[in-house]
Amino acid sequence: MPDARPPTLRSLAYDLGLSISTVSRALNGHPHVDDAVRVRVLEAAKRSGYVPDPLARGLKTQRTWRVGLVLPDILNEFYTVAVASPPSRPVHQIFDAPLVVRGTTAPPWRMAAAVPALADGHERR
Repeated sequence: MPDARPPTLRSLAYDLGLSISTVSRALNGHPHVDDAVRVRVLEAAKRSGYVPDPLARGLKTQRTWRVGLVLPDILNEFYTVAVASPPSRPVHQIFDAPLVVRGTTAPPWRMAAAVPALADGHERR
């Protein structure tokens, strides 16, 4: 029975007989990777359907690459309109990052506690 799991960086490296670091560098365009190796890695990644895991990348880089917005009342029409129809190009499109909206009924001085929850999706009290 074929493996139904999506390919990982590790499995791609194993299949190619290369180190995980070399495969990662080839996929990320690192200048110190031989062109023949880069082509081999890119072709194998395309053939296998490899897609980088944003959660794994976030763990490694310590960045979530999210744009967060904490609102005092997520159901208030003012905030809904402001988020849904910004006057210019939305910030999350400029940075090519998902927009994470977090609502809270906490008093304004406690809203800062909702900010860490944007990064991990857990409410902190």
